[in-house]
Amino acid sequence: MFALLLALAPQVQAAPTEPQVSIERVDRAIERGMKRLRALQAEDGSFEPEERKEVCRVALTSMALWALGEPDAIGLDEKRARRAAQYLLSKQIESGGIYEPANGLPVYTSGVAARALRTLGNVDGWPELGVARSKVELFVYRSAAPESFVDTETQVATGPSRARIEAQRLLDEGKARDAATRRALEFLARCDVDLSRSPARLRQPHESRAAFEVGAFDYEDLLPMVYLELTPEQQIVLRARKALETRYTPEKNPDLTARYGEQGFLEGKQGKFYYWLNVARTMTTMSEPALVTADGVRHDWAGEIATQILAAQRGDGAWVNTEARWWEGEPGITTAYAVLALKLCRKQLERAQTR
Repeated sequence: MFALLLALAPQVQAAPTEPQVSIERVDRAIERGMKRLRALQAEDGSFEPEERKEVCRVALTSMALWALGEPDAIGLDEKRARRAAQYLLSKQIESGGIYEPANGLPVYTSGVAARALRTLGNVDGWPELGVARSKVELFVYRSAAPESFVDTETQVATGPSRARIEAQRLLDEGKARDAATRRALEFLARCDVDLSRSPARLRQPHESRAAFEVGAFDYEDLLPMVYLELTPEQQIVLRARKALETRYTPEKNPDLTARYGEQGFLEGKQGKFYYWLNVARTMTTMSEPALVTADGVRHDWAGEIATQILAAQRGDGAWVNTEARWWEGEPGITTAYAVLALKLCRKQLERAQTR
């Protein structure tokens, strides 16, 4: 009977084995990455974009300060960390958010800013820091889901304006009943193109979920997932974990939201550093040393993700994505993602060694 039950039980296979990633190698990569981040700090405390000048400096400063200061504030000395925090506080607006209005993404930027400010802890003689931190965290909480990265992308021309066509038809048919209506229709008839995002890049409507249902990991989860304080029982973590069971791949971004279809991104390069960080955050939050995917394969996720990140590090210590979408073409942003992900992988690798 026992043999029959054993035969019917799902068989778990180990993923193809890779050479063991040493903690010493991970530590060297982290230190080289942090050194590269430190070199980006300007006199005013901010961290300057190195290659993509359009990248939001507030977001870059927040990500760099967070990566250098978590889990232990050893990546940046106290004086330089305080200067970075002062720069962020100078960008706080009346609503409590910390962001640059011209760059958009106020909720996402404020979320990572709040995360960065937490790395300083409580600083004696600087009560303004605690007040500012509370205000930005309240701003993020009240705003709920952040806006999409694609909401700020350059709009593209998609053809003749529907408004132009309809306005011209009404004019041709003599439907303008007064001068004001005619002027409005004449204006619309001069609008040559619709400026809109490609439908494939629009976020999908947020799924309505019952309180007891985990549901699918969607685009409303993707941005806050990276900066939220996570616990194993949170629905967003359970949704991310469920998505990883069916879509996890260590070497590329499979699009956990499935908004680009079952095949995900064609090459998987878009947003891969952000994806690696989310994998590491999800699995460390769940305290799971291995990920068993739907095909029955057991993955040493920390070793697999660390291997990919280590292989992608440049000679100068930075990381950059050859696919530049979502700010990953800026080494400062991508290096911060990589450092944070490697620190989480290191934690799991250290646990595995002490067993």
